[in-house]
Amino acid sequence: MKNMFRVFGRVGAASLLLALGLNLSSVTSSDAATGELYAAGYFSAGIFDSAPGFTDGTFIADYAGISAPRGGLVLGSNFWISDNAYNFTKLTFDPAIGIAEPHTPPPANVFDVLLNLAKPGQPAFDAARSVIYMPSAQTKTGGVYRSFYTAGLDTGSFSLPVQLAPGAGLDGPRPNAVALGPDGQLYVGFQSTGDIRRINNPAGITQTVQTIGKSSKGGQVYGLAFVGNDLYLAEKNGFSVIHNATACNSGCSATLMPHSIVGQSHLGIATDGVDTIYVATNNSIMRYTLSTQSQVLFANSGALPDRTIVPFMMAGQMTATVLDAAGNLWVSDDTSGGVDRFHGRLWVIPAGSGPVQ
Repeated sequence: MKNMFRVFGRVGAASLLLALGLNLSSVTSSDAATGELYAAGYFSAGIFDSAPGFTDGTFIADYAGISAPRGGLVLGSNFWISDNAYNFTKLTFDPAIGIAEPHTPPPANVFDVLLNLAKPGQPAFDAARSVIYMPSAQTKTGGVYRSFYTAGLDTGSFSLPVQLAPGAGLDGPRPNAVALGPDGQLYVGFQSTGDIRRINNPAGITQTVQTIGKSSKGGQVYGLAFVGNDLYLAEKNGFSVIHNATACNSGCSATLMPHSIVGQSHLGIATDGVDTIYVATNNSIMRYTLSTQSQVLFANSGALPDRTIVPFMMAGQMTATVLDAAGNLWVSDDTSGGVDRFHGRLWVIPAGSGPVQ
């Protein structure tokens, strides 16, 4: 796909970066990518509405959409999204409207129906064991859960979820994100605290939990990703790292990365596991190259089915950032900032798009 710069233009992009307080010398001036709309909330008439699927007590059967998306996984050919209305559900492409929608009603996946696992966050998938780990930030029933996944022709199937380390205090701080480390342990970030905790033996029968460190200033953690033994954080204060996190047992505080936009929430993170990290912040996706410690504005807009170009709207915590095995980057936003249901959108940026460093 030809690289395109949309919405702000070259002059507008520079103004945007200056408004963010970003040092322009750290950003390559190059064309940004444009996302392609994959899923969005809608009525069959094409009108957005804030009602949660009901009007005057009557169910609207053709109402669909995603709400306040916080994470996702690509499993086989399907995209599963952590959704504030449907919980963890598969998106199904509808050729009649040209975009995808959640199952309506949602499939009987165990995260949704059996446990009513509300407010799911950024999950992790252990491909070697075919295990999904899912955080739930629900106030009373939250925690971190494990389920075995079996690929199928349609949705696949999940085993009955098991809560990890019950009684170890993982539910109180409201877990937001998990990442599987190269050591096979599970690392957890939270909504109500800056703690980073490690769940030992997550695939086993019993687990132990360690608090290994904190975010850079003890603020919320929205996303986690490993490159080698280093754990990278998308957090309230910026983009940070705990070096050699797998060797940390306590007291390891994250440090901000060079050129991080200090004081601005970074809401999502994805990596190729080698040298490239994508972080979502302030309606933009930045691409960070570890070997050169440099970053570029990667994308800040998407194309609707009618080819209208619109800016990303990554307000609050409404961002999922997922890099699939083919190198496609999946990015979500929410036009209501998560205030209204079914206003979320999911964009895909094809592999090979975006600026060239």
